[in-house]
This record gives sequence, C-alpha cells and structure tokens, in this order.
Amino acid sequence: MIIGFDKDGVIAKAPLGLHNLLKVFQRTWNLFLKTWLGELAYKKLRFANKDVKNLICQLYIKGHKIIIITYITKDNSKKVADWLVKNDIPFDQIITPTEKENPLEFKIRAVLKTNCDFYIEDQKSLVKGISSKAPEVKIIHYKKEKDLDRLKKELR
Repeated sequence: MIIGFDKDGVIAKAPLGLHNLLKVFQRTWNLFLKTWLGELAYKKLRFANKDVKNLICQLYIKGHKIIIITYITKDNSKKVADWLVKNDIPFDQIITPTEKENPLEFKIRAVLKTNCDFYIEDQKSLVKGISSKAPEVKIIHYKKEKDLDRLKKELR
C-alpha cells in the first residue's frame, strides 16, 4: 500500500501547540525557514511523534511505500529530509507544493498523484476537502494515537 503522511502536526510536533500557530502562518514560516534563525528553530522546535514514528517504521519494514506530503516549500525540502533522517523516520518520497498552490489544492494533487491508499492529516478542514475530491483515498484525521487504529486494523 501507499500511505501518505502530513509532516507537521502528525509526524512532527512542536511544544505548546506551536505547530497550530505555524499552520496559520505557513507562508511566513516557509520564508522564515530560509534564514539561519529559521533553520535553527526548525531543528530545535520540532520533535518526532513517537507513536507515528513507530507506525511508519513498522509499515516501511513490511514493504509499504511511505510518502511525506508537506506544505513546506520545495526549497526547504532538504531541511525536511534531513530532519526525517536525523529522527530515524524512513520514507520513500517527499512531495512539496508549487509556489501558487494553497494547502488544500496541494494536498489533493499530491494524494491523487501518488495514488495514496491512505493519507493521515491533522487539519480537519483539509481532511474534509481532500475527502470530497479524493473519495477513493482513506483519509484519517489524526489528533492522537487511537486515530491510527483504522489504518493498523486494515493492514493486519
């Protein structure tokens, strides 16, 4: 199976709900990441979600394809890859948006282009939007570990 994961808010968490604030200011965050201070903040203010990391590792070992679909701009995608490698999170591909895409357009395109069987996303509005445009994909709204039970059950 092909399983897509959003990075920020699913695979990566930030302290004190900072990831929610960053989602609101995504374009500004992408510009900030291009600075040395932004790069430092990215390394220090993100930690791997252990539950999601463990699931990804299990899926990868079983031969499932892991796609990271993140709204981080293409010129920041190396930072994402480096962070995933540093945190021992396996992946097959990272998909990033074009400059003109909004988050919903991008996520729909990415999920359809990669033929995801499942996609895990933390933003409720994106879950609804993707579900309406890609009904054949099983979209999981992730907030806590038990939200992944549907995926775990189907893959047994």
